[in-house]
Amino acid sequence: MEHDDADGAQTQAWLPAERPVGPTPDTAAPAGYGYAPDPYARTGPAPQAPSPAQAPYGAQAPYGPQGYYPPQGYYGQPPQRRAPVLAIVGLVLAFVVPPAGVIVSIVAAVRARRGGNGRGLAIGGIVAGTITTLLGVAALVVVIHQVQDMSEARSAYQRLEDALVDEDCAAYVANSTEAFREQVGVLTCDDFAAFVAPVSGDTVGFGNVPVTGVEMHGDTATVSTLENMGSDADGDPTLQAFDYTLVRQDGTWLVNGFALGD
Repeated sequence: MEHDDADGAQTQAWLPAERPVGPTPDTAAPAGYGYAPDPYARTGPAPQAPSPAQAPYGAQAPYGPQGYYPPQGYYGQPPQRRAPVLAIVGLVLAFVVPPAGVIVSIVAAVRARRGGNGRGLAIGGIVAGTITTLLGVAALVVVIHQVQDMSEARSAYQRLEDALVDEDCAAYVANSTEAFREQVGVLTCDDFAAFVAPVSGDTVGFGNVPVTGVEMHGDTATVSTLENMGSDADGDPTLQAFDYTLVRQDGTWLVNGFALGD
């Protein structure tokens, strides 16, 4: 419904009068009532957080749907590492089969270096296997050398027996020492010829003397024999054990003496 006011302007009587928005001097809260306005409060639009793609240099983008997610178990208990089976096997083999232990331990050490475990056991297997192998090789060399010496000493005695059988004075002198020739009483070739000459009625000759043992004592050796000394009253052979001592001279074994054996 319209009507004319005093100035002649038309207004709508049925519409309410417009009220001002915001505080007015009449409605503003008095100072000290409630919370006072912050004089340092920032005005204007609120700042927006930069996106991960627009993060400033040196600042880490916040975790979000496109952020970095740590692997499962990273913040929890670390995964258990498997026992170094290969390194343990190498360490055991280092004392049983040293060369194989060294090889297996080397493989285990390479795997441990690439991220596995058991590097300490692998190194221990390599060291133990190497030392055991060297000791084994040294022992083998000693055994081979001793066996070779035993064979050469036995051959030297056998050459002396062959010289008696063949009545070879030069071979007899070459395979015996002067001490042995003095002990036997055969110093010259004439003595040797008389010594090997057959005796009337003697049925026992030289040769076919069995060697019962050889022992090594550094640069000396003992060759044990069992010799037939004849027959007794009943016709049975009389056997006597002898121990021949040999010495090494200029790399050659020579018969140096003899004694009755047990």
